Amino acid sequence: VYVTLAACAGRTRHVSLGTGVTMPHTRHESITASAFASLNEIAQGRVQLGISTGDNGLRTIGQPKARIADLETYVGQLRSLLAGRTVDFEAEAHGGITWLEEATGIPIHIAASGPKLSHAAARVGDGVILCKPLTHAHMTEAISDAKRVAREGHAGANLRVMTWIQTS
Repeated sequence: VYVTLAACAGRTRHVSLGTGVTMPHTRHESITASAFASLNEIAQGRVQLGISTGDNGLRTIGQPKARIADLETYVGQLRSLLAGRTVDFEAEAHGGITWLEEATGIPIHIAASGPKLSHAAARVGDGVILCKPLTHAHMTEAISDAKRVAREGHAGANLRVMTWIQTS
């Protein structure tokens, strides 16, 4: 995905670019943060980071999805790394993105289909990507619920609400 996004960044000037979605269990947070910081530099600030627990993607390789608490911790680590701060990793390692000169400002959007993950997304994300059934009632309820939870979360009233619509 990083190679494809870099190619797109090099050939566009206005399109926002991002993943839909990456997963904590497949990439260490330092690798994800560094890759997105690099992409953001190439794309001149047009990068967004989409992330989730990895339900479908991990199931195909026989792995369990991330727990919501683990996703929240991972997002916190990403946010710190992308802001130019150092963090504590497992095994008493400490580090950051040493070449990063200033905070990236990359928004982190969390994909969610159920209420627990939607609430976590609204609490710790800059945005929530709703993967809900496409009925007016479901979407209205999900958007209202996300905005209610977000009032006390990271993004507050600025929470961005999107939907992931699969078509064929």
